[in-house]
Amino acid sequence: MAGRKPLTTAHVDHLDGSERAKERLRAFLETLGGTLPVPAACERLGLHESYFHSLRHEWLQAALERLEPRPMGRPRRRAELDPLVAENSLLQQEVAELREQLRATQTRSEIDLILAAARSAPGKKTDAPGAVRPKPR
Repeated sequence: MAGRKPLTTAHVDHLDGSERAKERLRAFLETLGGTLPVPAACERLGLHESYFHSLRHEWLQAALERLEPRPMGRPRRRAELDPLVAENSLLQQEVAELREQLRATQTRSEIDLILAAARSAPGKKTDAPGAVRPKPR
């Protein structure tokens, strides 16, 4: 098979980042490629094996998330989103006002029910204290 030889971990040298991070990335790639056993990688990096596995898992998860499909085209500009945000906040404000009106209406209904029940109860006084009742004729 003709062509270039694969660079494998030499790709890491062309990336921006600290030397420590590059060394960790090389170790992750080598362990995944089967050219470096995990215990040897841990010894080389000075890491505990469980921490190495944890770091490698986080790195792989972040790489996978970055490779997820995204919507085509440029992201919307803030100016395009502002009307939607403004409309959303107006709707939220209207919902809050309607909830407040509903609570007030429910409270009035409860008060009316309580007063009606108190008026219809036999033998109970419903007048305010100190009120003068008309004398029966």
